[in-house]
Amino acid sequence: MTIKLRELHRIARFHSILPPDEDETVRPNMKVQSAKLQSISSPTSGKLGAQSATYNAKPKLARLESSNNYAKNSLLYNGYRKDDRGKVLNDGPGEHFSDRELMGNSKPRMIGLKVWHDNRRIVGFQAIYKTKDGKTTEGGQHVRNPQAYKLESFELTDDDYIKEISGFTNKTDINLECLILMSVKGETKKILEPTRDSKLFKFDINELEFPSIIYGYLKGNFFISFELLMIYCRGDS
Repeated sequence: MTIKLRELHRIARFHSILPPDEDETVRPNMKVQSAKLQSISSPTSGKLGAQSATYNAKPKLARLESSNNYAKNSLLYNGYRKDDRGKVLNDGPGEHFSDRELMGNSKPRMIGLKVWHDNRRIVGFQAIYKTKDGKTTEGGQHVRNPQAYKLESFELTDDDYIKEISGFTNKTDINLECLILMSVKGETKKILEPTRDSKLFKFDINELEFPSIIYGYLKGNFFISFELLMIYCRGDS
């Protein structure tokens, strides 16, 4: 079947550079888009018709893919970029959580984090936020049966905030075994210890970003994945 060049470009735009609705602040999963774009840019022999059309399409698709990769690693729509560690499960029993609706577009920074654990793994979080106008707000308590677990807190002064987040998951990426937090002023907190089989993770937060809003996934009483919504540090942020 022959696909016209104009139609090919339309498909490529749809899968990689079409902007979201105005209500969306987070770009959809870039890995899925990249995979779809790759399948378009590497057609099997004979399915694109004329050789000249194939030759002319590839450089433009390559530029689209380059633009796609740039967006993946830099500022996304409205200043927000989402990153996750651990396995993000979309089916089966479990509960996704987020402070996004609570905090809206207030551009909050995290000035504290409460962490629940059972001495072997982390089972829940509650962030403390400070918005651009100076208001302090507690995020949702994302933990089941908090009274059954130990609580540790990382609390910062009003002019400090969490800047770096790293830690360790288990070897299958489904349990968070250790969490390491560092503030912009160099304060640090380590919660739990990794095991010999633990896997290191670190959120990719560049110099002009800071962690803004937490997401995650709970399955049963266990914390499965940890996600962050980063915000670009503009001069007015």
